[in-house]
Amino acid sequence: MGLEAVKRCGGLTVIQNPETAEYSGMPATAQKFVDIDYTVELEDIAKLIREILKSELPGKVKIPKSLIREAQIATKIKSQVHTEDILGEKVALSCASCGGPLWKIKDTGIERYRCHVGHSFSQESLLLAQNENLEETLWVCLRTLEEKKVLMMNMAENFLEKGSREISRSYTSKIEEVEEHITRLRELMDIKD
Repeated sequence: MGLEAVKRCGGLTVIQNPETAEYSGMPATAQKFVDIDYTVELEDIAKLIREILKSELPGKVKIPKSLIREAQIATKIKSQVHTEDILGEKVALSCASCGGPLWKIKDTGIERYRCHVGHSFSQESLLLAQNENLEETLWVCLRTLEEKKVLMMNMAENFLEKGSREISRSYTSKIEEVEEHITRLRELMDIKD
């Protein structure tokens, strides 16, 4: 998305050859969505930049208003929920970073999303962030259930020591329920004991 913004503003685009890149996904994706000016080997990038610096600058281009607006949001200069509709269409997805509403940006062919705080995602990066959030949430749930079990075991033992067998027994049955939830969650997360 950044490379596309450079191109839309009249800049030249340079990527490493995806066939020889250690991580080919980024330059390959750039090639798919952006008209690339130069594709070179890693060791030739510095030389190419020196050559470009010797040549005449590209002509001035009027920067698209949507890019100016996105830059203002990203740098926190302007950020208001009610004004983001100029960027795109509000969608039924939430920002994976802050939980706020997302807008689908529709000024180019690259599917992307932005929230009013400034977080920006491609479809792939939003999915990855959602997956990370989901995994983190599951770990928090598991830890909380484990802690709940320990706390209830302590409570059951304390009530038993004080002679309150019925209350102690009620906690024992609740502990069994929590253990069942822990087992299901561990199975869901594919955690081996």
